[in-house]
Amino acid sequence: MKLSLRWIFDHLKADPKKYSIEKIVELLNAKTCEIEDVQEISFDLKPFVLGCVTKVSGDSVTLECPELKQSVTLSKRDDVQKGSCYLIKKNGKNYEWAQLTDWFSTKEGLLPALYCDKKDLAGGWKKQIIPSDYILEVDNKSITNRPDLWGHRGFARELSVLLNVPLRDEKEFFAQLPIKTADKNYTATKEMPFTIKNSAPKACKRFSAFHVKSIEHRPSVLWMAARFTPIDARPIDLIVDATNYAMLDSGQPIHAFDANLFAKKTIEPRFAKKGEKLTLLDDTNLTLTPDDLVVTDGSKPVA
Repeated sequence: MKLSLRWIFDHLKADPKKYSIEKIVELLNAKTCEIEDVQEISFDLKPFVLGCVTKVSGDSVTLECPELKQSVTLSKRDDVQKGSCYLIKKNGKNYEWAQLTDWFSTKEGLLPALYCDKKDLAGGWKKQIIPSDYILEVDNKSITNRPDLWGHRGFARELSVLLNVPLRDEKEFFAQLPIKTADKNYTATKEMPFTIKNSAPKACKRFSAFHVKSIEHRPSVLWMAARFTPIDARPIDLIVDATNYAMLDSGQPIHAFDANLFAKKTIEPRFAKKGEKLTLLDDTNLTLTPDDLVVTDGSKPVA
C-alpha cells in the first residue's frame, strides 16, 4: 500500500516540513509497521498544459490551449470527447498526451479527461498541485491486524501519537448524516427510496447506503488526480474518484451505483449463483461461484 505524507498531514495540526522523513520512517518501522520504500517526488509542471478538445476528425484531435494561446493537433485516443480538457506534455518541439507515469504512477495509460474552471485554463490550474511530497510504501502484511491503518487518516492518528501533535477533528472531514438502522431488511422511504435486503448476513455483517438525489457528472478534478497517481490509484471520473478518495482517506470502502439502473429499487447483498456473470469496471468478465459474495440490483450482480 502506498501513502502520501502530505495527505497524512492533512489530518494533523502540524507542518510536515518540520519533521524529517528519516525520523518519521524510523518511528513507523519501530512502533507500527514496515515501511518498504520511500520515494521523494517533485512535480515539474513546466512541460504540461491543458487543452480543450474543439475538433475530432479522422485520426486527429484538435485542442485549444489558452496557456499557449494556440491550438495543438494530436493523434486520436479512444476515450477523447469534444469539449473535455486533457493534459498534454511538451516533448522536444512537439506535444503528446500526458501519461499516468508522467505523474509518478507505476501504471501504464493516459491521464483521463480533467476538470478545470475556465479561469484556470491559462496556467492557474498549476496552483492546485502540491509541488512536492514523500510517498511511503507500506508492507501490507505488517498491517493485516490493523484495519484502522488502511487509510491516510489511520496513519495520521498513529503519527499524532508518535510525533506528539494534535489530530484534526473528524468534523473537519466527514459530514454527519442521519442514520436509520434495520436488523436485516430496510424498507424504502422517501429519503432513501431503495429497499435493502441482506441475504448473506453472516458474510455481510453490515451494509450501509445513502441516496444522492442529483449530481453533476464531471471528469476527474486536477488536484485529486495529482494525489492519486503517485500512490498508484487511477483517476477515472469525479464520481468514481470521490468514492475512491473517501476510501483512501478514511479506510472505509464505498461504491457509487447509478440509481437509474436499479429497476426494482432494491439493493441485495447475497452469494452468487453458480455460473452467474459479472462485468467489472475495466470490462473484465467474471463467471461467479456460490462462494462469491456480490451486491445485486434485486436480480443480477452489479458488484
